[in-house]
Amino acid sequence: MSPAPDPRPPVPDWFDRRPLLVLLLFTVGFYWKLTLTNQFTYLETPDSAYQVLPWYQFQARTMHRGVFPLWDPYQWSGQALVGQVQPGTAFPLNWPLFLAPLKNGYLDLAWVHRHFVLLHFLAAVFMYAWCRQVEASRFASVAAGAAFSFSGYVGTTPWPQMFHGAMWIPLVFLFFHRALERGRGAAAPANAAWCGGAVGLSLLSGHHQAPLHTLLALGGVAAWLLWTR
Repeated sequence: MSPAPDPRPPVPDWFDRRPLLVLLLFTVGFYWKLTLTNQFTYLETPDSAYQVLPWYQFQARTMHRGVFPLWDPYQWSGQALVGQVQPGTAFPLNWPLFLAPLKNGYLDLAWVHRHFVLLHFLAAVFMYAWCRQVEASRFASVAAGAAFSFSGYVGTTPWPQMFHGAMWIPLVFLFFHRALERGRGAAAPANAAWCGGAVGLSLLSGHHQAPLHTLLALGGVAAWLLWTR
């Protein structure tokens, strides 16, 4: 005789059914000092406090006046914000931060912290998507997304302009992999364009370091594939 079915409902596997929610909870928990309290900040380094935050402050005030910030006349005897790239003026994911409500005329650090945590969550999601693209399990993909976002270069770099450039690495290789898989069909150039778009966002996000290393790695992989095929 076959055993009687268990009347109890199965225990939900959150890694399998709600992987992005798990990643979100991991992100909130890992950065609990920024998400659950207002007693801490990641801007305690000199570069962040005296360079990055003034960049963000000027851009936020300018955008709240309805003007796109191209030139900052108050630092370094004037500086081009778009020309030097590092302030992240042309990075679309910075614009919601610059348009967030100000506090007494200044950029509210609570929004700066939420922006920082949100982009770390996106970095984890990008790595999760890349792992799923190469057919890793959902559990392994969640673990890889958390490891990529919370440790290594992405997790320990205090400069947002450098972290913002590195967060796109999984998407670059995801679309490159898709372009190779789709062969000569119409989807191949579309995915190649998305790959180039991810590289472009990495370049616009701030520092040139991460996108340069990403392009070198991508070029190496492409050269190896051409040689072996």
